[in-house]
Amino acid sequence: MQLQADGKREKVLVDDWVDPPPIGEDHVRTETLFSGLTNGTERNGLIGGNYAPSDQSLPAGSGYQNVGRVIQVGSEVDDLEVGDIVYSSQGHYEYCTLRPHKLKNLMPHERHDGLLIKLDSRVDPIHAALFGVASVAMRCCRNADLRMGECFLVIGAGMVGQMAAQIGNAMGARVTICDIDQNRLDIAESVGFVEAVVNVGGDGWERQIEDASYDAALDVAGVMGMEDKLIRAIKHGGSILFIA
Repeated sequence: MQLQADGKREKVLVDDWVDPPPIGEDHVRTETLFSGLTNGTERNGLIGGNYAPSDQSLPAGSGYQNVGRVIQVGSEVDDLEVGDIVYSSQGHYEYCTLRPHKLKNLMPHERHDGLLIKLDSRVDPIHAALFGVASVAMRCCRNADLRMGECFLVIGAGMVGQMAAQIGNAMGARVTICDIDQNRLDIAESVGFVEAVVNVGGDGWERQIEDASYDAALDVAGVMGMEDKLIRAIKHGGSILFIA
């Protein structure tokens, strides 16, 4: 799939790619099963957002979340075999050529420059197509350095917020998630990984989010003018994280 601009930006399925070259002895080739689309990358490109490719650089490929089945294996690859299902940081392509990052004869700087994960049979490949955006939530929680029993406030119960809340819970934090969309909050509550859900529509924030109550906050909603409210909600020495 390419992003093209012919008077307007649109996604186009391209079916006339040239055949890929033979793989190297330390590479594998995968056939794509699923690829993940996100608001922050693909939609940003379609609307000409803040980090979208310029019109002059189009057409251009996009994407960074790909789940594929291994269909070819180089002679030096010993940790993957034909039929394995893998997640990789590749775009929306029918076939991907990868250098596995676990090869014993490669130095770290020579390995695959993104995520490359052999999926356990218990992982649904459709779910795995969002591992890339899940890694954004994981990195934020690690940067927050959450500790057992700390209070963690997640602002925004969209996909990244839901994932961050689950990861924060797994790290031992007591998670509160807030949004103005009750349907999103109902999902968070039904899964059971949060201590509290807060609808901050209207004056909900002022009524329910107490000052100096949280050790860390992650803002994935991006609402303008929230900075002062977040600062007041955080304990002295706490941390506030933003996703652009």
